[in-house]
Amino acid sequence: GAFAWTSNEQILFGKDGQLWSVRVGQGAPTPSRVGGDLADAAAFALSPSRAQIAFLRRGQIWIANVAAKTVRQVTTLAEGLSAGVPTFS
Repeated sequence: GAFAWTSNEQILFGKDGQLWSVRVGQGAPTPSRVGGDLADAAAFALSPSRAQIAFLRRGQIWIANVAAKTVRQVTTLAEGLSAGVPTFS
């Protein structure tokens, strides 16, 4: 799945339809599932500033503020259509 560095010590990655994080450099890394409104953000893109994360949920693109953990839906595609993996430009 996708992965992105959120800091010099932490990585976000998608696994089994869920978003996980792992902190490195402190012995053996132990992954932990990210909960709340970002739990199902496995197909994601992290903004260059690392402040926002865009992700797919039920075929729609959502965006979240990483620090505030607020989410909002960006697309409203008709039934039968589905967005691809989001990216920041």
